[in-house]
Amino acid sequence: MEMAIFFNKKLGETPLGCLDRFRLEHPEYADLPGTYAGRLDPAAEGEMLFLFGDLVHIKDEYLKHDKIYSAAFAFGIATDTGDLLGVPIEYPRIPGNENVGTEAVDRDPDQKDSIQNIDEEKRNQIREKIISLKQQMYPAYSSKPVGGKPLFMHTREGNNVVRPTRTMKVNSCDEGVISQVAQQVLLERVEKICDLVQGDFRQKEIVEAWRKAIRSGDIPTAIPILTFVLDVSSGTYIRALTETISEVVGVPVVLFSLHRLKIKNN
Repeated sequence: MEMAIFFNKKLGETPLGCLDRFRLEHPEYADLPGTYAGRLDPAAEGEMLFLFGDLVHIKDEYLKHDKIYSAAFAFGIATDTGDLLGVPIEYPRIPGNENVGTEAVDRDPDQKDSIQNIDEEKRNQIREKIISLKQQMYPAYSSKPVGGKPLFMHTREGNNVVRPTRTMKVNSCDEGVISQVAQQVLLERVEKICDLVQGDFRQKEIVEAWRKAIRSGDIPTAIPILTFVLDVSSGTYIRALTETISEVVGVPVVLFSLHRLKIKNN
């Protein structure tokens, strides 16, 4: 039997954990060879594509599909992963090609006005920059192999490696919606993600670092959120767009939430 099946990944699940849940809910697939075509970070949710039977041998053919996401970016914060499942870090270290550290946020007080002024003009500048992208660097916390070792392992070990780039394309980006979230709501989301994730993702360290950053006043009490619907090429790292957006607005940016709406049938 050969089957390609779309299935919704829950917040906090790894792709493998999602596949295991699918097998439990659909025992008729329990003994079939199976894999997932494309990853989705634990802090993200949405559509996954599972392959069963002989389709596992042509997995690469299923990795080429473009994807549509709803992505919410929060301003005034940066993490070493680019999303909420990461440790708050110094700014503006993210845009560089250097190794990423794990220090608490140290934001220039003069950036406060810039953080609060994410207006229509700035939103359009962000859209134009995103759509113009042709390449992006792999996130420091990603599974991309460098010298036979995943980037995230180099980062954890403090190895000074150059992050490789990959070709990508943003096919379209909508006008975006500007909103706001309270500091406490952000912290509760961090805690929820860390509570749901299974395995070693530094959960305790992450939660403690966020709490410390909030106690220290390093995170705005009211956090601007900019949400885009993005149609992107296969392999595009949405959380890596935080670096691009940060360069445009001049303040730290983190991916607050990510929902994959659709894997397109190209």
